[in-house]
This record gives sequence, structure tokens and C-alpha cells, in this order.
Amino acid sequence: MLNTLIIKPVNPIGHGLTHVFDFKIFTNILLSSMLCVLVFLLVKLIIKKTPQQEMEEKDTSLCYLVSAVVFVLLFIVFGWSVQLVKGAVFFFILLYASLCDIQTRRVKDVVSVMIFISGFISLSLLEILTHTIGAFLVGGIMFVCALFSKNRLGGADVKITAASVFVLGMWNGIAGLVIGLILSVIVTPIINRKKKLKEMSLPLVPYLSIGFMAMYLIQGGI
Repeated sequence: MLNTLIIKPVNPIGHGLTHVFDFKIFTNILLSSMLCVLVFLLVKLIIKKTPQQEMEEKDTSLCYLVSAVVFVLLFIVFGWSVQLVKGAVFFFILLYASLCDIQTRRVKDVVSVMIFISGFISLSLLEILTHTIGAFLVGGIMFVCALFSKNRLGGADVKITAASVFVLGMWNGIAGLVIGLILSVIVTPIINRKKKLKEMSLPLVPYLSIGFMAMYLIQGGI
């Protein structure tokens, strides 16, 4: 009798909660693994579809590394949400545009259209209106600047900027534009010096993409 009294009873409720919690952990691990595989396959597809000569192994590895870092940050900031999906779509399009600009100095108009369409995800009617106004204002200023830039600012730069401003909103878009331009001013002379070239036309889209993606994460609370 005494032995039976010291046996601790099993808590069925707590036991059930443990199984539920374990199931959630398993689900998150499974979804994260699937996301990693999906990111790898999409980056591989983007690299393959980019109009270019075969990329060097170090450049390919850099694309995978950058993609992995961006997706980790997106997941930390947004978790499993619509904003994560929107950020992923935004990133993949910017990655493709950047590779095209690096390899051919040309970015198809459809890329800007895709960025613009992705901006509609999770926007209210009022936000669509304000973001559209911001895109036209910033895009118009960029267009005027392009006219006097002596071909240093291309049409793709203007269109991608306008579309990205629609995604981010005017002030976040302007901040992303400033970040991209500052990076370009800092990095371009370094590359010119390294390659021993007095003047070199470097693609601007990769720098703009960094600025816009940074602002997408910052506005999410990073």
C-alpha cells in the first residue's frame, strides 16, 4: 500500500501538450528544410536562365550564400507570413535583374513589371494609391536625372527603382535608393583601382537591389 502511494501519477494533459509541441517543432523543421531546397532550386534556375556566359564557381557560390543569408533574415523578421512570401518574390526578381545587369548591362522590361505586380501583395487600397504616387514621383525624378547622366543611368535603373518604390512605399524606397547609390559611389572606385582602369561602366542594379532589399527588412523590424 505504501509503495503505491509514492508512485507519481501521469498528467495526461501535459503529456498531450508535449506531443503537440513536438509536432509543431517537427512541422517547422520540415517546412524550413523544404524552404531551403526550394531556395536552392530557384537560385539555380535563376542562374541558368540569366542571359550570360557560364558563371565562375566562386560567383555561383556567392549567389547561394547571399540567398541563404537573405532568407534567414526574412524568416527571422517575418516568420511564416505573407510578408515572407512577398520578400522572397521581391528578392528573387532583384537577384535575376542584378545578374542580368552584371552580365549583359541589359534588364528586360518584364522584370520591372514583375516587381510592380509583387508590390500588390498584402497592400490595402489606400497603400496602393500612396505607393503608386510615390513610384511616379521618384521614378519621374530618376528619369530626369537619366536624361542628364550621359548614359550612366539607364532605363532599367529608372524602371526598377520606380517599381521597388511601389513595393516599399515612397520614403522607404528613397532610403533604399540612397543606400544603393552610396554603395555604388564607394565600391566603384575600389573595383576600378583593383582592375587598374581609369573609367569603367559598372552595373547599378545590384547596388540598388541591396538598398531596396535592406529597406524591406528594416521596415519589417530588423
